[in-house]
Amino acid sequence: MSQSLPVQWLKETIRQCLEFLADAEKEQGIKSEFEKLGEIYVGFAYSEKKNVHELIRAQLGQSEGIYVLSCILYFTKIKDFWKDVAYYLEYGNFDCLTGSMLEIQLVFWGNLSYSKMREIHRKNLERFIGDMTMSFPHLPLTKRNANRVVIITEQLLSPETHSPTKIVMRFAEVLKKAGYEVFILICPSNRVLPREQWINTWGYHGETERTHAIMQVSGVEVETFWFPMTGCNIQDYEDMLSMVYEWNPLFVLNMGVNNPVADLPQLFTTVAAMDMTIDCPVSEAEILIRYTRRELQYERQYEMELKSCQTQIFMEEKLPAIIEKPQRKYTRLELGLPQDKFLIAIVGNRLDTEINPQFMQVMRRILREQTDAAFVIIGQVEKLPEYLSDKIFQNRVYYLGYCRDLSGAYSVLDLYLNPGRLGGGWSGAIALASGLPVVTLPECDVAYNVGENFTVDNYEALIKEVAHYMTDTEFYHKRRKQAFQTAETYGKDKMEQYVTKLFAKIREALTYDSVQ
Repeated sequence: MSQSLPVQWLKETIRQCLEFLADAEKEQGIKSEFEKLGEIYVGFAYSEKKNVHELIRAQLGQSEGIYVLSCILYFTKIKDFWKDVAYYLEYGNFDCLTGSMLEIQLVFWGNLSYSKMREIHRKNLERFIGDMTMSFPHLPLTKRNANRVVIITEQLLSPETHSPTKIVMRFAEVLKKAGYEVFILICPSNRVLPREQWINTWGYHGETERTHAIMQVSGVEVETFWFPMTGCNIQDYEDMLSMVYEWNPLFVLNMGVNNPVADLPQLFTTVAAMDMTIDCPVSEAEILIRYTRRELQYERQYEMELKSCQTQIFMEEKLPAIIEKPQRKYTRLELGLPQDKFLIAIVGNRLDTEINPQFMQVMRRILREQTDAAFVIIGQVEKLPEYLSDKIFQNRVYYLGYCRDLSGAYSVLDLYLNPGRLGGGWSGAIALASGLPVVTLPECDVAYNVGENFTVDNYEALIKEVAHYMTDTEFYHKRRKQAFQTAETYGKDKMEQYVTKLFAKIREALTYDSVQ
């Protein structure tokens, strides 16, 4: 097969990218052209696709290559091109802030292996260290303040509606009541990259300038310091490190931060990293905290990436979900939902991508086979109504948007259905606490939270399980009862026990490391 087709494809792609750069108002017309280019690429033979990627890496420099890739990914959603982004990130000469924000795009949208994400994260950490002008002598364990802990988190939003915030604040509350001194650093990756570098930058929510505030949770005051990537530079992060160094904590706890700055305190003290998913954290921290072991194929990848100075801590206890009571009772009429349908909830913040073509086929099957079924989409979506525009979805898909009172919304629904994804664990836990049975695949946060009674092996079994719930009233009520029973393992008291046991394990790991 001649190589001219890939060359022509790339030339036309670059032309469309340059037109969009010159005039963003042309987006609709350019989108149509990219859809055609996407179809052409999908129809290429393997060798032609390979040639496209080789051409991009060989012919396009760092700046133009990243911009072109951002356009391809934005308009076509073809995940193959994330590997090219990773290539530029690994071998390019980016400043630490730009490199970190590009890493966040990979975290949120990409589908790269754990080993590749570790390589990119390590490279960005090296960029930060290389740009720093300050150095910090190592703090020996015996010289640290054993009653002080610093928590670093990516976001600190509303504890009432944002589950990761709820966990962070509950951790801080438990530690303060146990006699620890605690302060929280919030380091959101929220820098907006220039349009000529990356279109449509995704970033975390939060403050845009350095801010200091006192937050209260259950009557306990916690001091917080914001170091957002939007309003900070390398000197600001050196100030942050100086603050941690002078305070001299026993260790720093990274709670779900993707930003490489969370790893910087390891220059002088111990960092323990925990993710907000069942995955192993992408971190260079000495201690990696794990909720549970995954399948052998994943665990082998994680172990291969462990450095000699890194150790994993596995918790035997399940991280308890913290469930708030519904703010009020709703009716289906109030929410614009039909009275005569079996309403199936699909919940998430990334449903534009998590409801992929494969899961759309699952939804079609359910609607064809179960005439009383309808789907309720909870979460902000932009593209999904366009994707679900076939006749079969008409008047059978309802959009509630972002729900501050998720428990209240669940009260008028019948079932929670989880797409094949890693996240979603807290929305699934809240569903059980609301008496809403769950159907999920294994190896994900939802399965971790809800247990084997609500887990099936594959999409075919998932479709059959939905039918079982809809046609067997006795089975439905049995599972509803089990949902409430599972939810009894959640709660504030359970979280206190969890944090206490986790910190005992961290202290043990610190002691062990000190004698090596």
